[in-house]
Amino acid sequence: MSAATRAGQRYPNRLVAEHGAVIEADRRFFERFPHRTYRVRHLSIAEITALEGQGRSVGRPASGWRWFVAIKQVRPGARMRIAFQSPEGAEVDLPEELAAGLFSAAQDANHTGRGYGVISPGDGR
Repeated sequence: MSAATRAGQRYPNRLVAEHGAVIEADRRFFERFPHRTYRVRHLSIAEITALEGQGRSVGRPASGWRWFVAIKQVRPGARMRIAFQSPEGAEVDLPEELAAGLFSAAQDANHTGRGYGVISPGDGR
């Protein structure tokens, strides 16, 4: 059974389509900017729902913060994503070095048990 079929069984069709559109936008980003390996953007509602469907609830962000996602393209068509919290007004149009630092900080936070990619202000800088 394909991942899309499994997702369709767990989520309403609208969310599956929205999740697919977000994934496609990431693919297009790396296609447009082939020199990039990292990207940071807001975490979509469809992605939050997908994570919850996998038993990985991200919960509500801290007051004044929101969920973001750091993306690393391992190779064309293969990307890793890590959700993290950052202040609501945080910029997402980041240079490669800063996006890479945020990905690394979120990955470290996730692996050290400090929370699911919850970065304290000052991490990843």
